[in-house]
Amino acid sequence: MIVDHGYTLTITGSCNEPNAYADVSLVKAGHDYTITHSYYYNSVKRAHSTCTTANNLGSGSMNVSWGGLLSGKLKFSKAGHLKGYSVQGCKGTIGHERKVTGKGTLKMAIHTGVFGKLDLQTVKGDIQEFNGTCSGGAEETGLFASWDKSSAAINAYVTPRGKRFVSVSAPDNPSRVVHGSAEDVFEGQSLFTFRSNLSSAKVTGFDPFLTGSSLKYKASSGCTNGSTTGKLSGKLVLHDPVSGTFRFIGKKATVPFVSLERTDGKC
Repeated sequence: MIVDHGYTLTITGSCNEPNAYADVSLVKAGHDYTITHSYYYNSVKRAHSTCTTANNLGSGSMNVSWGGLLSGKLKFSKAGHLKGYSVQGCKGTIGHERKVTGKGTLKMAIHTGVFGKLDLQTVKGDIQEFNGTCSGGAEETGLFASWDKSSAAINAYVTPRGKRFVSVSAPDNPSRVVHGSAEDVFEGQSLFTFRSNLSSAKVTGFDPFLTGSSLKYKASSGCTNGSTTGKLSGKLVLHDPVSGTFRFIGKKATVPFVSLERTDGKC
């Protein structure tokens, strides 16, 4: 689905399980912004996400509601042929899928100044079932830091294929439009840089969602088994339509839980 300013919208939900999640991914010119919200309890106020699919993947339904920012009631049918599903970097097929058409309503008003508003009655979709495992998808190098007694965190990482991401989670608070867990993920080659000996690193913003100067990491220990610990300086500010505004101030990060690691264990 194409929204304003050239972004492509994809909504993904977990199906046939009680604690459903849904995420919104908006991509433009190679820059990816994903908002993921997971609802752990049925009593979560102003938040609801359900998805059901038939065993043969030929039909299904999805309901999402995020405090007026996103709402949808869709029924999927008109299924295409059942096909094997594979992902670049994985060996063989890891599941199956069918192309489907959704009918109903889908409205979105998330960051309207950037994405605009959306009001649809028909959407194209896929019903997918995964029954295999994927190799090659693990992080290669990552920086992790937490704040506010670990209820807020930033995880910046680069994958074995060279893609760079910054994952941001803010604590739940009374000012939120929707309660539950929330995570924002940004993709861009300039978002995360680091020295090969893991002595320093830098996390930059993703305007207009993650602003501020940057967070700079400096190791306070030597590299051991592909890992260093250290301290942060600088600041980044999250502007999330669901979580609200949260400031990640480097010097207030929880020590000693600030680390830069390489999964191959090399220094």
